[in-house]
Amino acid sequence: MSGFPAEHCRVLASASQGDAAFVVLDTGPAEYRYLYAGTVRRAPDGWVDGTSSNGPSAGWTLTDWEQDLGVAYLYDEAPAGADRVRATLGPDVRETAVTEGIYLVTWWGIPNRDRRTPATVAYHIAGDWVPAESLR
Repeated sequence: MSGFPAEHCRVLASASQGDAAFVVLDTGPAEYRYLYAGTVRRAPDGWVDGTSSNGPSAGWTLTDWEQDLGVAYLYDEAPAGADRVRATLGPDVRETAVTEGIYLVTWWGIPNRDRRTPATVAYHIAGDWVPAESLR
């Protein structure tokens, strides 16, 4: 969070595995959200920034240089009323909660050569699963 004014930077979601984490921040002013996300790693004196950017909201980034492995990630704002999201990376389907209006889904230990991109397939709204493509 270094480099951002404290009033414009708060953690909205995070996921970790071992000494690596993926974090989604809100770096916008009080009037609107501006999602900024990336990796961090645990160091002896705390968490240290890795790769970060304001987009895209789905992709892959390196977390283990020795084994050439990384994290595939998917984050975004959810439609109004959504409390869960369903996402895929190839055949692997995952569900996660929507918190503070956003979601984050991660897949750890993904090889660099794996070029699949995660995708949102459905939102759970008012007790029903609504296909993501129907809300675009």
